[in-house]
Amino acid sequence: AARQAVAEAKQAGWGAAPQQVVAVRRVPAAPVARGAHPAHTCDPEDVGALHLPRVGHVAGPVVRAVGGLWLTAWIVLFVLGAPVVALIVMVAWIAADSAYESGVRRRKKARKAHRRAQRAALAQAAAAPPPPDPAVAARQVLVATVRRVEVAAMPPGAVAAVREVADVVGPLLERTAGPGADARVAHDLQALAGEYLPTAVEDYLRLPPDVATTRRGPGGLTAAEELAEQLALLLEGARQLREAVLAADAERLTTQRRFLEAKFRRSDLDL
Repeated sequence: AARQAVAEAKQAGWGAAPQQVVAVRRVPAAPVARGAHPAHTCDPEDVGALHLPRVGHVAGPVVRAVGGLWLTAWIVLFVLGAPVVALIVMVAWIAADSAYESGVRRRKKARKAHRRAQRAALAQAAAAPPPPDPAVAARQVLVATVRRVEVAAMPPGAVAAVREVADVVGPLLERTAGPGADARVAHDLQALAGEYLPTAVEDYLRLPPDVATTRRGPGGLTAAEELAEQLALLLEGARQLREAVLAADAERLTTQRRFLEAKFRRSDLDL
């Protein structure tokens, strides 16, 4: 019977690296009681590790060492003449080793899948185009808005007002896109060109022409008059932003002059 058991064990692969496994039932996480030791965090690279109740994290090499002792124990029992006990220990070891190796293979596959997903995410992020420049995007919207009003049914004077706003804001978008520009002024210019102006135009164009020019709203103005008021406010805001940009440029020039004077101009004592 012992020889037959050994032959069956060899066919089952008992000669592989000895391992040990303990089945653990998953339970919901509970608060750590006073005096208890917190669970150790398993190393994701150690696929042979186990997490045992009341013991915590057991590293893979330790598990394999215990499995080796188990294997040695049933071999010693065979040698000492206790074949029945040795057979029981051997069968238990084979079952535990098989379950343990199956779990290791599953964890290896999961780790490989996770690494492949990480590499794919990194490759996708590297291949993704950079976000558009806000100034460039605002200028594109500004140009599209001008083209929109040129072919749409607009009230008298609206097309000229939109063009005037664009003539003021367009060059400023390029001047404030570089380093050293006032971030608040640049943001206001981009919002005016890319949001405020196109919103005013689109809100007007949603209305039928007869309603836009005849029906008055809660403020007593028609939609055409509301649009004219908004365009006037936008033109005023654009001019204020232009003054802020010009003032900043003048201040930058003055600062540079003072720096050059302090660095290169000699005083009367140096003569």
